[in-house]
Amino acid sequence: KDFRYCILLIVATIPAAIGGVLFNDYIESAFSNVKLVGCTLLVTSAFLMLIHKYGYSGKRTAKNLNLWDALRMGCFQLVALLPGVSRSGSTITGGMLGGLDQKSARDFSFFMFMPVSLGAIILKIKDFIASPTLATLWLPYLVAFIVSGVVTYLALHLLFTFLNKRKMNVFSIYCFIMGICALLII
Repeated sequence: KDFRYCILLIVATIPAAIGGVLFNDYIESAFSNVKLVGCTLLVTSAFLMLIHKYGYSGKRTAKNLNLWDALRMGCFQLVALLPGVSRSGSTITGGMLGGLDQKSARDFSFFMFMPVSLGAIILKIKDFIASPTLATLWLPYLVAFIVSGVVTYLALHLLFTFLNKRKMNVFSIYCFIMGICALLII
């Protein structure tokens, strides 16, 4: 059972891994495009509203997770490589729209994060080590790493709380407002 789950995690990682390697330069340049971030925030808003409106009726559990669920959630994770698209929100949406219950989609989404994060670290470690500022900026890098870890933990806790209370529409409204502001104001 655990081996099968791990295989499905590997399958779910394939779309993001291929997309990350093929479109790395485009994805990095997308971070400086405020209008694109505004559009992707609107996509995130739509994902989260779909979870809120349609996603809670899934009945299949983790033991019923199949290859198509893994591929679908992997494709949703590929979309989430763009800035402004919530990785957790999109992958959970992909799972729940496929009929998984909220907990199974959430848990699988959480585990999907690990190989993608490790892959991103592997892709960037060479640039990080070769950076001429590493010798002088190691302490700020370390502090940033620790702070980002704590913030990630807190954000996941908040996300799980929202999911358990079925209040994803609150975050959806926030993303919608931020997306509109990015498109119209900035």
